[in-house]
Amino acid sequence: MIKVNGEDIQWRDGDTVELLLTKLEYKHPELTISINGREIDRGRCKDIKIHNNDAVQIIHPLCGG
Repeated sequence: MIKVNGEDIQWRDGDTVELLLTKLEYKHPELTISINGREIDRGRCKDIKIHNNDAVQIIHPLCGG
């Protein structure tokens, strides 16, 4: 199990950030992602693994005026 934006999600240890984004249907190219408080490089999402008990934050930019 991992936490994503404060909510528990069932997870298979070692799956990638890219798989998480696909599973949760995040498609925006400008997302900010951190794992355990450390921001990750979006270009490495297919290589970075998420492990049980990790805390993931996904921040979607908002536009407005």
